[in-house]
Amino acid sequence: MSSAATTRGRPVRLEPPSQHLQGSEFFPLATPAPAAPSVATDPGASERGEQKILTASLEMRGLTHIQSQYETGKPLRDVAILGCVTVTPQTAQYILALRALGASLSWCSDNQYASDPDVVAYLRDQGIPVFAKANMSTEEYFGCMDLAIDHLDQKTRLHVNDDGCDITRHILETQPDKLARIDALVEQTTCGANALKNLYRRKLLSFPAIDVNGAFLKGFDNYYGTQQSVLHALTNIGITIASRQIAIVGYGSVGQGVARALRAVGASIGIVEADLLKLARAAWDGYQPMSIVDALGECDLILTASGCAPTITGHMIHTFARNGLILGNIGHGNGEYDIEWLSQHPHSTINSHRTAYRLADGRTVHSLCGGALLNFRAGAANPSHVMSLTFSLCLLAHIAVVREPRKFAQPTLHEVGEAAERECAEFHFPSLSRKLYKLSDQQRQYLALDA
Repeated sequence: MSSAATTRGRPVRLEPPSQHLQGSEFFPLATPAPAAPSVATDPGASERGEQKILTASLEMRGLTHIQSQYETGKPLRDVAILGCVTVTPQTAQYILALRALGASLSWCSDNQYASDPDVVAYLRDQGIPVFAKANMSTEEYFGCMDLAIDHLDQKTRLHVNDDGCDITRHILETQPDKLARIDALVEQTTCGANALKNLYRRKLLSFPAIDVNGAFLKGFDNYYGTQQSVLHALTNIGITIASRQIAIVGYGSVGQGVARALRAVGASIGIVEADLLKLARAAWDGYQPMSIVDALGECDLILTASGCAPTITGHMIHTFARNGLILGNIGHGNGEYDIEWLSQHPHSTINSHRTAYRLADGRTVHSLCGGALLNFRAGAANPSHVMSLTFSLCLLAHIAVVREPRKFAQPTLHEVGEAAERECAEFHFPSLSRKLYKLSDQQRQYLALDA
């Protein structure tokens, strides 16, 4: 549980629907085609979506610079990309960049709850088949994955752009014959990369994957992005942070960022970890190491940031939770604490993001955002600049697979590579590049940089 994903709302129950959805109130289907069918929607949604994407683009100049650098050559012109990433304004900017570089697209959301309907409407108006909405049922969630798969361009090589390994596992579980079509996969989260490692160990995948989450610059998303989004979300929910005792479960890059942000505004922070090395680091960073038992019994608020499910079980809550405890999740999915167990108890809705559950002995335990990612459901997710870094690395990964097929020939998890990271950094931080200390030949030799 030591590191977490910035990612997203895969439901607790993973069973697929009994059959493909043949349409719904928000996706009436015609014959599958590379462009999504028209949908009756709020007439102002597309315009609002365009405004949101434009606003995000002002903070995503690095991505747009990379797009302009490669756009003329259309390096992705022979590639179809099946995307499964939450549809936000930032994701939309990335989707438009992929299309500008020649890719054909079909998209769904890895997050059951948090896609932006205005952004979805705009992308569909642009002829991009996008299958997502906010607050989907489990059947709708998996059905949208099936719709995205059905609308793929069948004539081109196939790349998957996944978040949490969600659509990869869905294909493996429900349509394994489709795996043979996949040429490469790009994964951008911790839990997704961990899931892929397991699938490769079991020899279930025959194509290469690129681990964007392992890149140095991806840490900006996990560490810095969550610092802003967690404060935004808790403020919107109506929770006072200063003076509160808050436990963070998991001290990976997400947990570290959340702890730093909350301590900066006056919270007392405890850290729960499964890894001794990371718990020692938390102690040396000035946080209070805690057992999960102590956290449940002493803290006002616990935020899970482990990228693991289940992290807090119903038995733990029943046995150790103090009266009035608040549980929230900023790690992955909606299974880090046992929301299904809580849901079996009488409850009252405090506001749209907070529910109070009454246990059999009269104690009350509060759940934020139904166990889903609170920075997505109650906040604006991670800010645009850090998402520009993440999506730029994904974009460069897709290009690299096309241009250097031998480098990525082995069916295993590959690194993004230092060259791609430095290219990404140069586009995002041009003013910093001009301030770098220039090493002399003697210094470079001493540091063995030319070896």
